[in-house]
Amino acid sequence: MKVLHVHKITGVGGSERHLLTLLPALRAAGVDARFLGLDVDGTDAPRFYRELEATGVPARHVRCTLDVNPRMAAAVVRAVRAEAPDLLHTHLVHADVYGSLASRALGVPFVSTRHNDDRYLLGPFRFVDRAFARRALRLVAISNAVRRFLVESAGLPAEKVETIHYAALCHDIGKIAQRPDVIRKPDSLDEEERRLMMRHPEAGARIVGQIRQAWPEVRIILRGDSGFCREELLAWCESHRVDYVFGFARNQRLQSKILAPMREAQAEPAKKKGGAHREAGARVHGVLLPHAGELVAVAARGGQV
Repeated sequence: MKVLHVHKITGVGGSERHLLTLLPALRAAGVDARFLGLDVDGTDAPRFYRELEATGVPARHVRCTLDVNPRMAAAVVRAVRAEAPDLLHTHLVHADVYGSLASRALGVPFVSTRHNDDRYLLGPFRFVDRAFARRALRLVAISNAVRRFLVESAGLPAEKVETIHYAALCHDIGKIAQRPDVIRKPDSLDEEERRLMMRHPEAGARIVGQIRQAWPEVRIILRGDSGFCREELLAWCESHRVDYVFGFARNQRLQSKILAPMREAQAEPAKKKGGAHREAGARVHGVLLPHAGELVAVAARGGQV
C-alpha cells in the first residue's frame, strides 16, 4: 500500500518530528510511505529534508506561497497524480485544504491527523474546516484532549474522529486547569489572558504530583523541543522522577562535531546518497555520544553547546 503524507514545512517541530519517526517505521512495516512537502522559502525546511533523506523516505516538493493559491493547488494535484498513492494522509491546515482538493480531483481517499487544539477552529474558519473534513475517511487526534476539542468545540463529527496516541495519553495537560473562556476564545488573547495561558505548565507540574501520589510507580516521560532544554526544567524532572527527551537547538559546537561525517556523505555519488546519509547518521551518533553529558549540561544552562 502506498501512502503519501502531506505537510507544510518550515522547520522541525512536534508534528514534523512525529513524521520523521512515523514514516521510516511504516516503511519498515511494509507500507510504502512517502512524503509531499509544501515548502516555505526562507525557512528551516532544509533541515527537515536532511533528516528525512537520512531515513530513506522518498519526498516530493511543492512551493508554498499564499494561503489561498490556485497555482499551488494545481501543483499539489500534479504531485499527487505523479505519486499515484492509494491513500493521502494530511497533517495541519495547509495540507488539509490542498490535500482535500487533490483527493476530490483525483478520487484518492484521504485521512487527516490533527496535532493540536488549534484556536482558529473556534472562529469562522471552522465552517471551512468542516467542509474539507467531510471528505476525510477518518480524522486522527493525537490525544483524547485534542479529540474532545475537535468534537465539542470545533464541531467535527464524533464518529469520524479517532484517537491514535503518538507519544502519551495526555497533551498539554496543564490546560485542563485553565479558564474555559480563555481556552475557547476565537480571537487573539489580551495581555492578562496570555499571562494566564502561559501558566499552564505550572498546572501540569501539579498534576504530575497528583499522579505520583495516586500511582507512585507509574513511569512518566516528558518530551520537549529544544526550547525546553533548560536547567530549571531538567532539575524539576529529575527531582520528580520524570524521564525526559529533549531536542538540542542548532549551534556551532554541535555543527563542528558533525561537520566531517556530513561532508563525507555529501561527497558521495548521487545514486548512493540515501545510503551515504544513513551511514553518516551512524557516524554522527558515534561522534556525539561520548560528549552526551557535556552537551546536556551546557544546553540545559541555555548556553551554546
